Amino acid sequence: RNPEYRGKGRVCVICVGVTGSTICFGLHGVQHLVGSSSSHHPFFGGVVWHTLLQIVYGAFVSLIFPVLDGLTIDYLEYHSNSDEQIDGSNSGRRSYGKERLHGPVWWAVANLLLSPLLDR
Repeated sequence: RNPEYRGKGRVCVICVGVTGSTICFGLHGVQHLVGSSSSHHPFFGGVVWHTLLQIVYGAFVSLIFPVLDGLTIDYLEYHSNSDEQIDGSNSGRRSYGKERLHGPVWWAVANLLLSPLLDR
């Protein structure tokens, strides 16, 4: 493999996932552009349209998260290998659990802090 193209597949997957999910999100408003009467356009104005868009949106979004997990592991391994390791173990993969734990913890902290402000 050419080192200058390392990770090109990951970038493509992220671009496809973000672009596809953004298009699906935007298409929820198409029913308003087509017309206000759902009797002329039952597909665009109905639950079927929104359900199909949610399914396709979920498929595109599900592409992104495994790639981001792989990027996180690579990042942690790269930075753990550049530091001196005392025990010789791969601390990059071991620290992945700690990295994943930060998301839910800070989500909870943000909700606890912001919810009283938003409830006003």
